Parts: sequence; C-alpha cells; structure tokens
Amino acid sequence: MSVALDERGARLAILDQANTISLFDVGNQERRSNFEVPSHGGLLPDGSAEVPLALEFLDQQRLFVACRSTGPGVYSVAGELVIDLALAPPAPIMAVATDRKRGRVAIGDALGRIAVRSLDRGDILAGPIEIRPCNYLLGRPHEILQGKGLPVRGGVYALAWSPDGRYLAIGPGQAKLLVWDFENSSQALSLLEFSYADQDLFGDLSIGGVAFGPDSKIVYSIAFDHYLLRAWRVDRPGQPPLWENAQSGNARPVRPSVSREGSRIVHPLRGHVVDASNGSVLAVLAKQLQLKNHYVCEANDELVWLNCRDRLHVFDLANLQNHMEIPLND
Repeated sequence: MSVALDERGARLAILDQANTISLFDVGNQERRSNFEVPSHGGLLPDGSAEVPLALEFLDQQRLFVACRSTGPGVYSVAGELVIDLALAPPAPIMAVATDRKRGRVAIGDALGRIAVRSLDRGDILAGPIEIRPCNYLLGRPHEILQGKGLPVRGGVYALAWSPDGRYLAIGPGQAKLLVWDFENSSQALSLLEFSYADQDLFGDLSIGGVAFGPDSKIVYSIAFDHYLLRAWRVDRPGQPPLWENAQSGNARPVRPSVSREGSRIVHPLRGHVVDASNGSVLAVLAKQLQLKNHYVCEANDELVWLNCRDRLHVFDLANLQNHMEIPLND
C-alpha cells in the first residue's frame, strides 16, 4: 500500500495491492472516488503479489503512480493516464524516486536498468544504465557474492534522490549501497560504494530501502535481513557507517523516511522512530497505538501509515502526534 496527501492537506490518496487508487476527504475521512490503474499482464512470476511502489500528488490534478507490474506514469485525479513513463522492453518495476523540484523521476527495474525521465514530458533524461538483473523476478536462484558467501538478488531494489539533486542512492540487490554522482556524470555511472560485506553478519544484506538527510551529506540504508538501518557520510565512501540500528522482522523492507529537519528517521519495522544523530529508538508508533500484530508500517517524506487491514492509521511525519484514522472498508 502507498499513501499520499495533497499540498493543501485536503485529500488523501491510497494505492492498494489491487492497483486501485482511492481518494478521501481528509476533513470527514470519506471516500470521494476511486479508479483502477491497469497492469501489464505476465510481468510477475506466478504466485507473486502486486507491490504498490509509489503514489504522490504532483499538483492538485495529477498523481504519480507506480506498481511492480505497472509501468510508472502520471495520472489525472479522474484516472486518465497523462504520461506513460514505462521503460522498454517492459519488466517488473522494483523502485522509483521522484524529484518534484527538478521535474524528474528515477526508475529501476528487474532487468537491472536505471533511467531518469521527465515528469512533465516523459523524455528520457539519462540512461537506461544497467546494474545487474534481478534473479528472483526473472526466475533464477539467487547468486552468491564470490568470496563473501552473501546472496545477490540483483535488480534495483531502492532509489532516492538527495535534496540538492546531486546524488542518486541505489540499492542494487547486493550487500552494498551505491551512490551515483548524477550532477557531475549523468551519462555515466560514476559510483560511490558503501559495503555491507565486511560485517560479521549472515543472511541477505541486500539493500531494500534508502533515503537522504535534508543536507544531502548523510545517506541511510536498510538491508533485507536484520532490518539493518545504517547511516553513512556521502563524502566518505568505503568507510564504516556512522551508526547502525538492527531490528528483527520478516516483512519486506521499505525505505526509511527522514523528518524535514533531519532529526528523526522512521524505521519501517513496527514504526520505530529513530534519533538521526545516533540511531537510538525514540518511540514505537505501533506500541503507541497498542497494536500487537496484523499491521504493516510504511512511510514517505511526509506521512507514516500503519495498515491494520480494515483501518489505516496515518501520522504527519513532522508532528507524530497528528494522527488520522481512515476506514478501508466501505
């Protein structure tokens, strides 16, 4: 599930696993309308569930939408596809990152391709550049990183722009974080590398989520196993992380979200709110709501939401006390 709030704070949009977008009035929390986003059949292996990846209001009339089996696109709030941003040939989409200020979106897919496209016209601004194909979604077993004994998923599992627009962080389905200096090398993959492979940890340490701090100097990453959240200095590639925070869990990691002033990070497991200076846990939203199980916590730059099957708990990331409850059943 993905959730977005418009700039006026008047409408809330929800994208579910059935590729349906529902629009709600925030004031009375009633559903205004809904429409279905068409998917490309045959892209996902049999038995694989649809995964909503991104939903964002670009303005009062347009939404950016991306699901794993749906090529990313810009839709009107009435459900009309305005700009098709899919890559060719089509492949399962793994990650997207929008940069509204500069009118662009980075797209990563299961073929290991990364491309940057215009949100206004759909033009390709950079790429596609290939990293490594995704073994799981292309029906092959995971590879093992030679000499390290670590699984390699491949594909592009996570993307995030730095606020200053210079860097694009990449989770490449391996036990390392990559940072593309896009401003200085948009047509070539000039990468900074931050490795997980030197750690005495076992399991799948492929990166499943990435985010930048507001000053673009710190980049955060989450690994699949251990929910290992780490903070890195962008100007110190190859150096150990500033700090780390490990949690237990078995859900799909999503990207950490950083508050606007940069002091707090929401770890997507159980809604942990983490101190950005040292990684310590400040609060647990699920405990605050007295939720014990059967929920999924996700977040973006503005909102944190806990999906509890029949009810959605939504928090303002800038003020975690500002809480809404949205009924999901008619």
